[in-house]
Amino acid sequence: MLKITAGNISTLLLNKDAAPEIPSDEPIQILRMADHGSRNGYNAKFIHDIHPEVAIISTGNTNGPDQATVMGLEAAGAEVFRTDIRGTILILTDGEKYDIATNRTLPSGGKLSLVSVIETRPPG
Repeated sequence: MLKITAGNISTLLLNKDAAPEIPSDEPIQILRMADHGSRNGYNAKFIHDIHPEVAIISTGNTNGPDQATVMGLEAAGAEVFRTDIRGTILILTDGEKYDIATNRTLPSGGKLSLVSVIETRPPG
């Protein structure tokens, strides 16, 4: 498990072999699920306690996440981003807010680069 904090934005990257031990009073805005979103990497109480705004599931076309995991994340209020549906996912933050871009939702026809995302961000 790895927690990354930039200003007021915290990201938690779970590992299926690590038991989550983050105090529930520490907000996590972005959560990267372990084990391709399988049932093994999902803990309903933990997800409810940290109440992530966004959940990232990295998975391929043939090993999609468990539907109960996706439904549990959505029930906890997280917007779920899956790499098998949205492709590459890029998150940028200034420490106060964050932006998410994916190569399947960009007007550039699916070409995702850090430069194109920075150029499309509003100033400030």
